[in-house]
Amino acid sequence: MNKRAVDNANIDIDFIIKQLKNGESHMAEQLTKKLASNLSNDYKDPFWSKSIATLISSVILALAEDVLSSKEEKINIQSVINFFESKRIDKKPDLYSIDIFFKLRKESSLAKSTYKNLFMMGDYTKTTIFNEAQMCLYMKYGQ
Repeated sequence: MNKRAVDNANIDIDFIIKQLKNGESHMAEQLTKKLASNLSNDYKDPFWSKSIATLISSVILALAEDVLSSKEEKINIQSVINFFESKRIDKKPDLYSIDIFFKLRKESSLAKSTYKNLFMMGDYTKTTIFNEAQMCLYMKYGQ
């Protein structure tokens, strides 16, 4: 594995999918965490920056898994933004549908295991994490 690919701030989601397809789930997880951390690194409190990165990582991994299982043809960062937009009701995060999205995934799902730490958090905390994650995506990629 090319170390430069892990250090690159502009990690290609297609490369993450290739890693999953090749059975390199650990590398896919590292790349996804790096990409998500680059989006959430403006927070001084490590709890918030780690939680935001965890949510973004979970979404990217879930969408990548869906590509591999042919539920989606191709994804990119806009797909991640669209996921966040699709999980809103009356401008608020639909926490139930987000939890269900991850809960219904296979037990072997890397996305599900990544999200598990967020699952038990309270609604206020999850809402804040969701809103901040979406804001990070908008600030970096526009919307």
